[in-house]
Amino acid sequence: MRRKLSRFLVSLVLIALVVIMLYPMYWTVINSLKTNSQLFNDSWSFPKVRNWRNYQMAWNYGVKNYIINSFLVTLGTLLVVISVGALGAYGFSRFEFKGKSVLFLLVLGGLMLSPEVSLIPLFGFIQNLGLYDSHLGLVIIYTAFRLPFTIFLLVSYFVSIPHDIEESAYIDGCNSFQVFLKVMLPLSRPIIAGTTIFQSLWVWNEFLFALVFLESDVLKTIPVGLMTFQSKLATNWTGLLASLVIASLPIVTIFLLMRKQFIRGITLGAVKG
Repeated sequence: MRRKLSRFLVSLVLIALVVIMLYPMYWTVINSLKTNSQLFNDSWSFPKVRNWRNYQMAWNYGVKNYIINSFLVTLGTLLVVISVGALGAYGFSRFEFKGKSVLFLLVLGGLMLSPEVSLIPLFGFIQNLGLYDSHLGLVIIYTAFRLPFTIFLLVSYFVSIPHDIEESAYIDGCNSFQVFLKVMLPLSRPIIAGTTIFQSLWVWNEFLFALVFLESDVLKTIPVGLMTFQSKLATNWTGLLASLVIASLPIVTIFLLMRKQFIRGITLGAVKG
């Protein structure tokens, strides 16, 4: 009886948490299909007539360009962070070299660096490189701030992989880089999937650097673009809600596509860590 009661209470708490987290999303979606008058008259009911023009208007007002910009910046950052982070984590976890401990501590020190503190020197650095108001400059900044966390996660996972698997590959004639590509990366798909989701979510929603380092409206990412979009639709709240739904769809899609690998990576990391 105690076990059944405890399981029931845990299930009840989890259901309550799910409702608390999902209801704001539900409220946003149903009100994005209403007119402004329907929203203010009754914002809790499901719309009897769905107004899909809100999505068309939000898309045509510029959300499409903001999403494309965010996609390019996120994809570029992920390619650099995952590739460089995986190579760096493989080196730290499998090779011994002079100054390894000091270098690893310097990498971990990047986790304690505050973005706000580094904003002014970064502004001068990006301007000197001629990368102000460009996606490339933003990718460089995002890579610098997300690389330490990526290396930290992958090192902890690579260490848990037995050396016997690599030794078998070396016996078959593989070099270190081939072992990394053909052995370590396939075995690390769960943690790489989890890292990809974490980094995608951070880059997609990052606001401060995108606001400071992007000036042209055609280059703005979705968080800064939605702020501009709000001024365009100051009286059209349902159109603004529709733009929020559109902006969240890519991240939700990435999670749904990689959820099995993500859950597996988090579970294995919890057990092995």
